[in-house]
Amino acid sequence: MLRTRVLSICLSDLGRHVEPLVAIQNALSIWDILAQDQPASFSQDLGDSLNNLYLSLYNLGRYEEALVAAQRSLSMREALAHERPAVFNKDFADSLHNLSVCLSELGLHEETFDIIQHAVSIREVLAYERPAAHNHELANSLDSLSNAYTRRGNLEEALEPAQRSLALYRELVKILPLVYNISVIHGLYQVAQCLAALGRDDEAAEAWKEADDLSAAS
Repeated sequence: MLRTRVLSICLSDLGRHVEPLVAIQNALSIWDILAQDQPASFSQDLGDSLNNLYLSLYNLGRYEEALVAAQRSLSMREALAHERPAVFNKDFADSLHNLSVCLSELGLHEETFDIIQHAVSIREVLAYERPAAHNHELANSLDSLSNAYTRRGNLEEALEPAQRSLALYRELVKILPLVYNISVIHGLYQVAQCLAALGRDDEAAEAWKEADDLSAAS
């Protein structure tokens, strides 16, 4: 089953999303049975397999089906994190973030808000303890939180997580410029939009110019 998981990930990385879906569904049916018989031994594998199913369905644009998988994965990982937070909080936060993304795609923005806030709160702790491992995840969730505030019309609240996300991406781009340059550009546009909406036009123009210059140089 490990080989099945590795194959599904490799095919997904190649953009072949339908083929890994079949492999993941086959593996999931086995993990389901094993986790029912021995939950202490196989709940983590079931949660991981459900998360892989979510990612595969999401990449295919099958958001309603992806939502069901995300919710099941979250349920499994929340229970694991409750028992062993030091081991499973990362997976729990990942599932919270994934669920918020899926809900947003389905237009369920109000339900998204509390979930992404929870993801941020966990990832803040993880990033404080191990910044090199978790800063990129925190930056991603902060960006999602900013978007959630924006959809609510809370523009002042949206600016702070957008600025925090951008600051993290500025540090990450120094290490991996090819990976995080696009994230810095996106973060600058997000900050610029918030500043413009708040009437801080000079600051917004500065952020837009920096984003445009980086985009042109990419």
